[in-house]
Amino acid sequence: MFYKYDRRVGELARILKIPYDTVKERALRQFIEAEKKILGSLDVPTSRSQVLDLAEKKLREIENPTHNQLDFPAAKTLF
Repeated sequence: MFYKYDRRVGELARILKIPYDTVKERALRQFIEAEKKILGSLDVPTSRSQVLDLAEKKLREIENPTHNQLDFPAAKTLF
């Protein structure tokens, strides 16, 4: 089986355009699960990919929104 990187990147990009965080979070969880299945079914199974890493990073950003806000003292001194 071949890994179609461009297709997976395109699907992830489509998910990331979703404006609603709850829907985006659910779609990312499904994408991550599907990506892990695809990676495990390859001729040479692997557990990581750039697309999977990016999807997991975006999911963490949604789950922990305080990392995206500039309300901590160090950031206030910069601006």
